[in-house]
Amino acid sequence: DWAESWKEYFWPQKISNRIVVKPTWRDYSPKPDEIILEIDPGMAFGTGDHATTATCLRLLCDLVPELPIGWRAMDAGTGTGILAIAAEKLGSSSIEAFDFDPVCIRVSKENAQANNCRKIEFTIADSRKVSGFKSAHVILANLFSELLIASAPGLAKKMLSGGHLIFSGVLRSQAEEVSRGL
Repeated sequence: DWAESWKEYFWPQKISNRIVVKPTWRDYSPKPDEIILEIDPGMAFGTGDHATTATCLRLLCDLVPELPIGWRAMDAGTGTGILAIAAEKLGSSSIEAFDFDPVCIRVSKENAQANNCRKIEFTIADSRKVSGFKSAHVILANLFSELLIASAPGLAKKMLSGGHLIFSGVLRSQAEEVSRGL
């Protein structure tokens, strides 16, 4: 049954000491301090399997102890919603997550519901046009380099004083250009 055989290749992934991402069809017994994110691979980007997503998740875990109580997050280019879901599970009081692709918003809403998340507001939006969004302590942006550079001015205006930008999706050959752009 080739339509189901691909599932054999997806297993729970320990992303950090706090986060494990698993598909819904696999069992996993979490340790007391682990957060489980149930994300099935599908039409939207972001299952934790890709290095850019895993890096953002690890950096968010590392950053959380430094954040103020009631911290807010923004997820630009949410894809499956994995970063927004992790932000809620790690204690964010509210998250605004958006993507240009309506399919991604549909998928991310389904994933948030499957993970019992209620603090995330999903919107179809362009990451270069964020004036209508609230300011945040943490902005997550797993975008390709050109879009990250184009989005940087608007995202910077939405970052609270002392806030943090966690970004990924940059090739080594683009690192200098992205650094200048940011």
